[in-house]
Amino acid sequence: MTLSLAPLRMRTSVQIHEERVLRAAQSAWDHTAVYRAIYGDRPEAVSDVPFIGHSRFHRARGLSDCVRDLDAVCSTVPPVVRDVRRIGVTVAEDETDIELRHERTVLALQDVGLTPESGVRSVLLVADDATGPLACELSAALGWERVRASIAYVHSGSDALSSDVEAYDPDVVISVSHHLTAAEARPWRRRWIEVRPFDGPMSPSSEEATLLVSDELHVVASRPAGRAWFGFDDSQLAAERHPRALTWALTRTRWGAFPLVRYASAGTAGLQLRGVRG
Repeated sequence: MTLSLAPLRMRTSVQIHEERVLRAAQSAWDHTAVYRAIYGDRPEAVSDVPFIGHSRFHRARGLSDCVRDLDAVCSTVPPVVRDVRRIGVTVAEDETDIELRHERTVLALQDVGLTPESGVRSVLLVADDATGPLACELSAALGWERVRASIAYVHSGSDALSSDVEAYDPDVVISVSHHLTAAEARPWRRRWIEVRPFDGPMSPSSEEATLLVSDELHVVASRPAGRAWFGFDDSQLAAERHPRALTWALTRTRWGAFPLVRYASAGTAGLQLRGVRG
């Protein structure tokens, strides 16, 4: 007897991506009022899942509409700039979200070479009053990875800041402030890393190592110096182009309290994103 085997149908990367987005959308609909209001009926196909922006969250009655379990909330994502958020609600986290955020941050730090294994022992973060909370979170993440991190503030003037760099003698300077450029820091002769908003203007070249951050996710993506594209953790995020605006939309495929599904950010059309990790 001859057995006839039908050819195996391999799923394409597009199909896998759409399945991940659909599962995330269905879970968001199941667990949050804001996504039930956005979708109406429970999405059964990826075509039922619209691209959304921050304005959708301004319609939420409060944080309880946006999270799975308000009682499980134990933290919030720090803003990129203090007191300035486009999204209309505080982005809350439970323990799962905190662990996922730390995983994204560690992957980005490794990507730009900020690990003891790469010879980095000390880092100086340069912040200002508006970016202080963000600098504190990055400092804590570096500490967990056994890298000593200190914070200096630019409001004290360039001469004082140069004195801080000399006193701390860091292996790497990370500019979290929007008021300091690589050209201004060149006399310090230190490795330089920039922190930029995910939806903000990018450097015209890939000369500087960069971390991209957002109000919704904290660290989103990274690139070492000399690389054109930014890598993101595709074990917990899915990224796709908005079909008309061509900006990037992100979906949290793993989340605890606060889902994001096809969340599009203005100002990201010029970015090159690639998933890493798998």
